[in-house]
Amino acid sequence: MKDLDLYLQGYYLTIENAKRLRFAAIQSSYKKNFGLACSLNILAAEEGIKAIYILLESLKSAEITTEFKKIFRSHSFKHEKLKQILNNYNTFMERLATKVLSFEELLKLETKLLDKNNADLKNLKKTRKVVNEYNLRKLDVESFNVWLAQANEEKNKGLYVDFTTSNWMAPQSFTKKQFDIEKEYSNKVVQAAEGFEFILNQVREIYSF
Repeated sequence: MKDLDLYLQGYYLTIENAKRLRFAAIQSSYKKNFGLACSLNILAAEEGIKAIYILLESLKSAEITTEFKKIFRSHSFKHEKLKQILNNYNTFMERLATKVLSFEELLKLETKLLDKNNADLKNLKKTRKVVNEYNLRKLDVESFNVWLAQANEEKNKGLYVDFTTSNWMAPQSFTKKQFDIEKEYSNKVVQAAEGFEFILNQVREIYSF
């Protein structure tokens, strides 16, 4: 198996698992198990960010490194990487699409000039799709940082009974409003991962790398 294929296999398995966790979260919410549902949504979001990390590693290294393996073994390392990825996600997208974004004005002019069957026009159309996808998938990084700062604690609260100061905290105390918030973040992260994969594939096809 080629190294790129190995990375892509990992990406697809991870994104599939993220969707499976999201589905389980929705099913739990139907039974009003909002604590469990929130935790499952946070796990889905973590898997989505991990999927982006796998794609980024496919660009950086031809070989599977020791550091790459750590995200699957070390909880603290994983959360540090998740934070880094969220903070830099839009920058990664911009860098990946830099050549593509430079075609914006070219699109307006050359679309009128090139023959519809011309291969260059085909790539220009792909370029437009990439630009649109980039604009669609950008994340509100500041909002996600606020969410990530409390996500792990909220995930644990949704799974375990806890005692704080003089009060018991149970997963049953979670509300549908909290579930809806976690679901929104989970959906955005998974969509961002899918958008990153789409752009990466398009740019690889256009520029043959």
